[in-house]
Amino acid sequence: MKMYGLRIYDAQGTVVLDVTDRTPRILGSFTIPAIKSKRTVTGQVKHEGLRGRTALWWLELAKPASAAHQYDYSIHQDNDTLIWSITVNRLLYRGQVPPLLVHYGVY
Repeated sequence: MKMYGLRIYDAQGTVVLDVTDRTPRILGSFTIPAIKSKRTVTGQVKHEGLRGRTALWWLELAKPASAAHQYDYSIHQDNDTLIWSITVNRLLYRGQVPPLLVHYGVY
């Protein structure tokens, strides 16, 4: 017999959701403040829920993104810690990179 984590069926008995291993879980958010000079800014966030799991994250921009290449960023996971780095290439919007909201979780 095959084991399933979660199966949801419609009224006709057709599987409409089949999750056999894991589903994403949002753990939190943090804000990277506006950056007002060309430089590299680093930081980290620690959360026990990251330990032993695969992290996911996405950025939410305070202002619409510019077509110009304004910054490079990297985020990587080290056990229960997300470590981030932003290198500012250009200052466009009011001479700064607007604040960035980073959401993170696991799957």
